[in-house]
Amino acid sequence: MSLWPVGRSGSNPLWAPLLVALPLLLPGASLDAQTMDSREESRLLREASALEWRGRVDEAQEVLTRLLAARPTSSGALFALERILRNQGRVADVLPWADRFLEADPAASGVRYMKLRVLAETDSLDAMAREARNWFQAEPGSPDPYREVARLYQRVLGEREALAVLRQGREDLGRPDALAVEMGDLLAALGDGRAAVDEWARALGDPEADLTGILRRIERLEGDPVTFAPPLLEALSRPPSTPQRRAAAVRVALQLGIQDQALRLAAASASALSGTDRRAFLEEVARRADEAGLPGVALWALEEEREMAPSRERPTLDVRIAALALQAGDTARAVAARTRLARSLPVGSVERRQVMAELVRVEAFSASRETLLGRLEAFDTEYPDAPELDELRALVASGLAARGDEGTARSLVAAAPGPLTALESGYLHFQARELDGGKALMEEAIPGLSPSRATGVLHLLSSLDRLGSEAAGVVAHAAAEAHYGRASSAIEELVASLPGLPDEDRPPVIAWAGEQAASAGQLGRAEEFYATVVDAYPEAREFPDAALALARLRLDRGDHEAARRVLERLILEWPDSPVVPAARRELQKIRSGVGALEEGPR
Repeated sequence: MSLWPVGRSGSNPLWAPLLVALPLLLPGASLDAQTMDSREESRLLREASALEWRGRVDEAQEVLTRLLAARPTSSGALFALERILRNQGRVADVLPWADRFLEADPAASGVRYMKLRVLAETDSLDAMAREARNWFQAEPGSPDPYREVARLYQRVLGEREALAVLRQGREDLGRPDALAVEMGDLLAALGDGRAAVDEWARALGDPEADLTGILRRIERLEGDPVTFAPPLLEALSRPPSTPQRRAAAVRVALQLGIQDQALRLAAASASALSGTDRRAFLEEVARRADEAGLPGVALWALEEEREMAPSRERPTLDVRIAALALQAGDTARAVAARTRLARSLPVGSVERRQVMAELVRVEAFSASRETLLGRLEAFDTEYPDAPELDELRALVASGLAARGDEGTARSLVAAAPGPLTALESGYLHFQARELDGGKALMEEAIPGLSPSRATGVLHLLSSLDRLGSEAAGVVAHAAAEAHYGRASSAIEELVASLPGLPDEDRPPVIAWAGEQAASAGQLGRAEEFYATVVDAYPEAREFPDAALALARLRLDRGDHEAARRVLERLILEWPDSPVVPAARRELQKIRSGVGALEEGPR
């Protein structure tokens, strides 16, 4: 049964009359004339090229036809003639020459494809189908003709007709995995992702299959790539499997982000390996899992690798394990790795000091009181003059205060004050509603703080100075609550205080609630607070900062028009505000990015 439709030109190809005229086109030559040597062929090709370049295409054509008459299998002459005839709009005239070439060399795939292309361009589809069958018969057992014909059919007749060619090829070749990659590509183009993946999985039956290319194809499919994984993993794991194919299955699971299956497959593959092969496999899994954003698998691989590594290499692996564990949110494994690392380093060394300090940082808000104090004491004993001590005391104090142990926290920051411990002591005073003492400690800390941290503290202190005593006490206590990780409690305290505050204190308290909400990721509430300041208190000092923050929040959620109105109002009503340059930049972003917005005031 024929796979291909009757062509739009019917059963008489456009070029058929040319076959009758073939002898007239071959000036005095026969197949016996193929005595021309390669030097003469090269000379005539150069002559034809020079004539074509000078625009003397008729003469160039005459040279090429004379050459082909004497040597029908001159591919250089045939393709040069095709180019000239195509430029003249007579590309069909090359077909008799192509037929003569194929009579002498039926396996000339390039000429076969050229002939098919010309037939497609001249709408000779019946002849195209016949020529395709001739090509298949000329190269039995080869998938290449089916592949090339399908590519041409796809362009001329569409994916379904091309798919029919490939299916016929699979049947003719007698191999269930033949042309699977190409069939998968066509099925994907037709929107059948599941069938496409089944074909690509069939292609993986060949150990030499291009796994990377197949993975790229799957990533381009619409839908969740995880749903496409099972047939691929089954194909790679099916007996008789090899270490290379099992490793490929792990790679598929990692690249598609299937952590549980990747871990199971990796463990099974590793168990079949030993020595340097096993370690190389584990290292590769760790690297690929880290790149794929699967720290759990990477951690497993590194810990397995550590078990078999020489003792001199284990500290390096512990550094990587600790970093990955923190990335995965597994504090216990991070601490265990850093503890092993600290024990392996020389006492008193800089490296050991850095590792011990990091242990305190990691555990400051999670370890028990006894563990924290023990780690801090060990660090203080071994490194009494370490530059990290002020930071570590403040961190431990903050961690203890966050859990309600404010007494121990106060004793820690009072023992050896520095900039960070003074700042922490200020927050402890605010927590105890000791406003004046807290402000004094924070002012004392500012010269020793980093610029970014000092800016935040100055902002808090300036806000407190503008408020009455009651509002200042509320804001200070709320600031301490937020500092200890209780942002929601801080916001509720600020909101609850508003009815009892004087009118002039409400805008700064509302603006402060907006800042706390934004810092805690409660963007909806932050927008409400800033909008209240902008709408209800247009004369308040907090208006410019609140308006800019409100506009940025609205921009982030895509409401450009609302953001534009706020920015224009800010620029118009507060032209001398320090935030106006930033507001102009945001407005320019809107105008250049949206385009449909009207020009606002400058």
